[in-house]
Amino acid sequence: MRIALPSRELEVFFLDEGQPDGEPVVLLHGILNTGASTFGGEIAALGERYRLIVPDARGHGRTLGPPEPFSFRELAHDTIALVEALGITRAHFVGFSLGAMQLLMVVRERPDLVRSLVLMGGAYRIEESARRQIAQIRANPSPVLLQRLAEWHEPGQGAGAGRRLLDQWWRLATSDELALTPADLREIGAPTLLIFGDRDPFYPAELPIRMREAIPLAELCVAPNAGHAVNVARPALVQLVLREFLARHPLAGG
Repeated sequence: MRIALPSRELEVFFLDEGQPDGEPVVLLHGILNTGASTFGGEIAALGERYRLIVPDARGHGRTLGPPEPFSFRELAHDTIALVEALGITRAHFVGFSLGAMQLLMVVRERPDLVRSLVLMGGAYRIEESARRQIAQIRANPSPVLLQRLAEWHEPGQGAGAGRRLLDQWWRLATSDELALTPADLREIGAPTLLIFGDRDPFYPAELPIRMREAIPLAELCVAPNAGHAVNVARPALVQLVLREFLARHPLAGG
């Protein structure tokens, strides 16, 4: 489906899956990905109970709008505008990597929209070790990665979209826009589930632990033998804890 967001100069492509009358769950993908490429397993696992809104972010997939560069804040404002345009006044939000990072801005700017928050593989700051990893991938992307990026993004974003997204990833990683503090995290009032792999190359284990200690209503799930794409490495575990968490926090309960 598509929806025009004139205030954001966007035409957002999104999947609207599951139960039309179910509680809305908004799922936000990571950099280089699309909604469908990231959340296929979650759509299948949650669709019997929830309405699932799965957009492609600006610069990604089949969403049309201004070219790069874009910021975390722009992405957060896009998400807020999309939810409002769909007439959704309160929802559950699930973000992976870049999607999780923008949700930290959404929940601080519009806490009234957020019933619960799930952050997978996304933290409140970008460590120097993560920047080194991103720099290496950007400088030497594998042929498999470049082919995948072309398949996912060039139909909607034009030739060279993959390379442009790699450059955009670096711009986001080297900005100080997301330099939040534990004090900022303590302001988050929504129930929050943190899901990380114990072998995530971008985020050392102590980072999600600090987040769990700072966010008042946070829970932490660390998936064993899983890297950054924790929902790909451990799909059954992630879907289990996600279903259980959402069931404990119905819209009517908060």
